[in-house]
Amino acid sequence: MIKSYDNSLSEHQIEIIDIFVQLSRLMGFPNSLGVIYGFLFVSLKPVNSEQISQTVKISAGSVSQGLRTLQNLGAIRTVYVPGARKAHYEANLDYRFVLSRYLSEVFLPRVSESKAKIGEMQTHVTSDSDHIDDELKKRIQILNKLFKKLDLVLPLLGKVFDK
Repeated sequence: MIKSYDNSLSEHQIEIIDIFVQLSRLMGFPNSLGVIYGFLFVSLKPVNSEQISQTVKISAGSVSQGLRTLQNLGAIRTVYVPGARKAHYEANLDYRFVLSRYLSEVFLPRVSESKAKIGEMQTHVTSDSDHIDDELKKRIQILNKLFKKLDLVLPLLGKVFDK
């Protein structure tokens, strides 16, 4: 997904940014979040939102929104730069902290929400079984089994990223 960036970025920096775009997509976030984090990751000095916007060619509004999301996830931090009037940012390189926070604040709540919906469907299918297609019942059961398996795996996943 290598897109057009400012020509101040090297080929390797662009490839690293592209890796974060792919990870961002995998985690259910927009590409722009991966671009912003990727750029901060390859930047050796803290940068401000205007520098991000100009270098990676993303609108100021998208950069602002992306920075807020990344700060809420703990993926970036604001850095004081002497004499600078604008806020500067840098990537949090502690991937264990970032992934642990993502799991607890984004992924697990989404899984819980989905489990609740499947539980409701399972109840509905059981109570109104005459009006539900048999194939749909089977598929709801498949989802139910999947989420039961996730219940076994998720605690292990959380431990992998604990400090």
